[in-house]
Amino acid sequence: MHLSTTQVREQFLLQAVGSTPVIITLFGGERAQFDQQLAAGTIMARQIWNHTYNVNVTGAHIMTETFVPLLLESSDPRLLFIASGTSSLTTTESTAFPVNKPLPKGWPKSFANTDVPAYRSSKTAMNMMMREWHRFLQEDGVKVWGISPGYLATGLGPGQEVNKKQGAIDPAIGANFVRDVLEGTRDADLG
Repeated sequence: MHLSTTQVREQFLLQAVGSTPVIITLFGGERAQFDQQLAAGTIMARQIWNHTYNVNVTGAHIMTETFVPLLLESSDPRLLFIASGTSSLTTTESTAFPVNKPLPKGWPKSFANTDVPAYRSSKTAMNMMMREWHRFLQEDGVKVWGISPGYLATGLGPGQEVNKKQGAIDPAIGANFVRDVLEGTRDADLG
């Protein structure tokens, strides 16, 4: 999306959110997890990594930068970045989580549908970007979060049925968590 003037931005936002307070939520709207396409041979590694970062990092940053002027007009500005439990550096050492299990010795590696290095790396980068936006907008009173609503059966990656078999939960549960953040229930956890 290329919006060059404040008037066009305002018109777009009013159409998008109507009369609700200005809230920017950033999802990987293009379902930006393409790692399985490498094993399928439908796309090259560089394309996967670049496209994943373009959506999850660059796209989220540009969208935020575009709407910040409107966000600052809100009486209760909130900025949400939808993270992923797979992007936490703290939990990468736990092999109980399937995406952290070591791969068998040898090269080339055979990647399973739980191996999502481009996605995980891009979401980790997005977490740092969220921290930067928190720093940029803290004195403006903007509440900024990076939240992971859980592993949801949305069809991201290998598909909804595979998501469910891997233990993904109903997307409504994640939506309720996001709603709690938007409604102020999680204000103590910002940044």
